[in-house]
Amino acid sequence: MTSRVWKRIALFVGIPLLLLACVGIIRLVVRTPKEEVVVSRKEIPSDWLAPPATQTGSLAVPEEIGQPADVTVRMRTTYKDLSGTLAVMANGKQFGEESYELHETGKGGLGMVSHGTFSFRVVFATLKAGFSQEIELDGDLRPDSYSLDLDGPLGIGSRHVEGTIVGDTVRVTSGDKEEEMRIEYHDPLVLGTFSTYALIPLLMIARENEGALQFQVIPLLGGKGKDSDAGNGDSKILLRIERTGNRVIRTGSGEVIADEYLLTSNMGDSILLGRGEEFLALIATSDKGSLVAYRSDFFPDGIDLSQ
Repeated sequence: MTSRVWKRIALFVGIPLLLLACVGIIRLVVRTPKEEVVVSRKEIPSDWLAPPATQTGSLAVPEEIGQPADVTVRMRTTYKDLSGTLAVMANGKQFGEESYELHETGKGGLGMVSHGTFSFRVVFATLKAGFSQEIELDGDLRPDSYSLDLDGPLGIGSRHVEGTIVGDTVRVTSGDKEEEMRIEYHDPLVLGTFSTYALIPLLMIARENEGALQFQVIPLLGGKGKDSDAGNGDSKILLRIERTGNRVIRTGSGEVIADEYLLTSNMGDSILLGRGEEFLALIATSDKGSLVAYRSDFFPDGIDLSQ
């Protein structure tokens, strides 16, 4: 996969580009991040599984297409705690992992914390870089603030980024640099590492009656859409999310019927799978390769989406 293609896919699915850049700088140094990710296996809820009689290998249960798998929650004003662990794969090989928690804040909003690592094999060594992030959202799931810390090998590529959103203005501090970004759409969405995609099922449930939704993306490490390659510094990343039916995830326990969402942006398209409020997987593919982040606590042996 070419460097240019990697950068496009990495920006869209939230892989920190500075961590990727470390690979080209460091050759023979191994660094272990301070916080390793521990995977605590979770049992797949029985009501997620298709009854044995309906496990025919089809991609969707016809009568459920167009409806969320769990429709018990609408326009929530409170949020239950959620947590998960992700494995991140590139062309079938794992190179990242991340653990996250979502919790209700005292202000009636939602908070997210996560940490994880990315690993890169270079010559005779494996390089590891750690990261942690925090996001605060209000009761309507609009972001109030966020922060991201990168811990690159030997400090190369390390960075602390923090931002606050007031009205239609985002103020970002990264090291000794400060900048502002205007929000021109009602719904901004902070996308950083892969765990931030766990916010999307919650947003789709809270705004169910609006059908397909469009968000202006606030990337934690900055970045623009395709037009920025032509020198258009004002280009924005807009993400359209549409519920497209159901998708089967095959496991050793049976077939999980997941909610399928199509994510379309000026960085490319991907598929998000969830179940009610839970995020299960993000899949981005092209003729150049694939990137997949999935819930390793639910699916320790990986996910099978073959038909």
